[in-house]
Amino acid sequence: MNLLRGFKRPRTLAERYLERGLHALDHKKYDDAIADLTEAIAHEPGNAELYTTRGFIYLQSNNADYLPYARADFEYALHLDSQQMVAQYGLGMMAYAAGDYHEAMRRFDLAREISPLRAEIYYYRALCRYQLGDPQGAVKEMEELARPLFATGDPRHLDAAKWITVFKKAIKGPPARKSVLEQAGQQELPSEEPPLLTS
Repeated sequence: MNLLRGFKRPRTLAERYLERGLHALDHKKYDDAIADLTEAIAHEPGNAELYTTRGFIYLQSNNADYLPYARADFEYALHLDSQQMVAQYGLGMMAYAAGDYHEAMRRFDLAREISPLRAEIYYYRALCRYQLGDPQGAVKEMEELARPLFATGDPRHLDAAKWITVFKKAIKGPPARKSVLEQAGQQELPSEEPPLLTS
């Protein structure tokens, strides 16, 4: 008889702070979440995932003052572990928001190499291609996104289909003067930012 059956490994302090930080994040208590992740990092300073998580919380807070901290966390996470996909994705989001679409595409390429099946990556790659004057490429990217979403019954395939319509209209006519976000707003399309990563 195994007397240890059913016993779980005690969680580390870092894991406890991470769990509490993610709970705070679920309730949009960003400063509390950041404080908890900072404590987690203090206990496990070599854990790349903790830096990535804190960086993404900085980013989700929509506080411009936190952007340098988000970048620093993402870059340090990648220094510790080059396979931190969310760190590459976060840096891509930041580059896209700053209008640096070439750098954003580079970051999303790196994220895709690590995790080729994440829908969010294709979503942003399509928007980058559109902003760089390549609506045909944007359609291709969005179609690659739509197929697995449709196959799995993910309702986001409807959003992808609407974006494909926008991109195809751009192919037929001259480049639009308005941004893709403004067009999306006019046509009641989804937000330019895809759903945030959950893992």
